Amino acid sequence: MSCRRAATPPPWTIDEANNACFIVRDGTGQAIAYVYFEDEPSRRSTAKLLTRDEARRMAANFAKLPELLRRDVEASELSVVCSFDLNFQLID
Repeated sequence: MSCRRAATPPPWTIDEANNACFIVRDGTGQAIAYVYFEDEPSRRSTAKLLTRDEARRMAANFAKLPELLRRDVEASELSVVCSFDLNFQLID
């Protein structure tokens, strides 16, 4: 089974910049995503931006993606190994 290497290495981190956005960065420090927010309600609705808390939660969940994808790959590899072992036992 071939595995493809992640283009953006984990762990991903979150930084707040200029009191306006959260930046999700990969393991090398490369910016992966900018999640903008606005604290002032009138400006937020006009610009259709997220609240600080919404943006923080979105950035935090986005930063968890490498770990979640790694778990998914490990689970699929485990199921391949298990099914191979079951087939092997049936042939004996």
